[in-house]
Amino acid sequence: DPHLRARGLIKEIQFGHATVTVAAPGLHLSRTPATPSTLGEPAGASTDAVLSEIGLTATRIDELRTAGCIGTKTL
Repeated sequence: DPHLRARGLIKEIQFGHATVTVAAPGLHLSRTPATPSTLGEPAGASTDAVLSEIGLTATRIDELRTAGCIGTKTL
């Protein structure tokens, strides 16, 4: 919508090799503008680190992944 783009309510963010259109915050502050800068990490990117933190070994994580209990390393 051209009007929403003109009002700054729709932004384009670079995500990997793609550009993604996202809704920007509706509140506009002059000193501390809130602008979306990232979409965050891909789903599953922290799975190994989180499971390691709770005590699972790399071997056990691979076993769970092979069994289909957890997804691939990143989606």
